[in-house]
Amino acid sequence: MNDLVMKFQDRLAVLCFPTNQFGHQENTTNEEMLSSLRYVRPGDDFQPLGDMFQKTEVNGRNTNALFKF
Repeated sequence: MNDLVMKFQDRLAVLCFPTNQFGHQENTTNEEMLSSLRYVRPGDDFQPLGDMFQKTEVNGRNTNALFKF
């Protein structure tokens, strides 16, 4: 993801919408998410360059309106 942001800087916006709806892959709270990415998974001081949003639901009854298409 960061490679794409760097490669296409002014021509691409990466919007990150974390969710816990796919095998509980994002178990952190919104407050813990960036620290988890930086220090745990993937770790190694990783910091996403895309625009990070709060956790949301991407399917089901409470789907965020952005994903209803």
